[in-house]
Amino acid sequence: MHARAQYCVEGRYGVNDTIFTQADVRLDFDLEYGRAVDWLGDTVALKLDVYYPNPALDTAALRPVILYLHGGGFHAGSKSNQKGREWAIDFVRRGYVFVAADYRLGWPAVDSCAADTALYMRAVYRATQDVRAAYRWMVEFSESWGIDTNQIVLLGTSAGSGAAMFATYSAEGDLGAYLTEELGPLDGSGNDYRHAINPVAIVTKSAALDNLAVLSRKNIPKLMFHGTCDLTVPYTNGAIFHCYAPDKFIDIYGSGDIAAEMERLGQCYTLYKNVGQGHGAVSDDTVVVYMAEFMQSLFCDNCETRFYERISKTDVCADRSGKRTTLEFIFPNPSNGSFQIVLSGPRDEVIPIELYDSAGRLLILENREFLAPVQRWSINWGGFDPGVYFLRVGNSERSTVKPLLIQSRGPAGL
Repeated sequence: MHARAQYCVEGRYGVNDTIFTQADVRLDFDLEYGRAVDWLGDTVALKLDVYYPNPALDTAALRPVILYLHGGGFHAGSKSNQKGREWAIDFVRRGYVFVAADYRLGWPAVDSCAADTALYMRAVYRATQDVRAAYRWMVEFSESWGIDTNQIVLLGTSAGSGAAMFATYSAEGDLGAYLTEELGPLDGSGNDYRHAINPVAIVTKSAALDNLAVLSRKNIPKLMFHGTCDLTVPYTNGAIFHCYAPDKFIDIYGSGDIAAEMERLGQCYTLYKNVGQGHGAVSDDTVVVYMAEFMQSLFCDNCETRFYERISKTDVCADRSGKRTTLEFIFPNPSNGSFQIVLSGPRDEVIPIELYDSAGRLLILENREFLAPVQRWSINWGGFDPGVYFLRVGNSERSTVKPLLIQSRGPAGL
């Protein structure tokens, strides 16, 4: 149990507790927390920024610290982005120390769904190593800024959320033994300081985990923001970036499934679900308000599971799909009658799937339950003669028709 009573105080850390002005915020910029080899084979400096209240004005001996990890799909982004700077000022004014860390970026993601998924996982692994290295460095030099090493909060957006979760929960081999062999142990990069990662809380926008079972390893409260129509990181589960073709990416679990598993485990969390919204989910100001409330409750040992649901006036999924469920991909195509399809759509509904021959005769009719915004289905319709067929998905008013080429007579699947 982390000692938090000293932070359960009036006038500091809370939503309305801006005890310092913006002019009172100090910044130590581009501090090197380690060195490591990037994806191009070059040794690079790993850097972070530390924001803190003017020591001449702040009499607190120790302070909670927020470690911020930016987003950008593991190929873009920076610790010095506007979001990070504004959050730093907002939280330092409330009495926190705020650290923004860069981590190694890099994989060929110009067309992410056509990229090499192994290269993507290497990028995830390098970022995970760097987050742990930054955490170790903060603990090692905590006295320089009066950081309470028992009160470290991880704050991540998008890829930064994933890096925070992976760094906190991963053990050797979880992300793939080949990654450890190629890139070294999780704690074998960046620097040689010896401190275990154990944050007091994790705050995320569009969080993801590849294995829900790891949540049982540590009981860490979470505040999670996520849009139900996030087309980058699925709200419940699915392939990252919703990439199913031409290359299938790793399956992940988003905030909805993470919250459900934490509920099952009896762990404390707050979930802010934005129905109809996408990857942005909530404004940066909203994050500050809810995070300040969440941390104040945590400091006073009043962490309770809470659920907020906001219904958006605009629907990202509907905007993307033309307000209908659409058949996006068939793969492989040609096939032997066993294939997968990917659909996107704005709402949950029962979808008819029909197979026609080249003469327009209906051969198969199935009804399946579609869960928005994106879903993948495996279909086994072997036993048909080679030829051109047509797959129609959706009802007659709003359906998608795509040709399906069967090259060989696979085993009957009906």
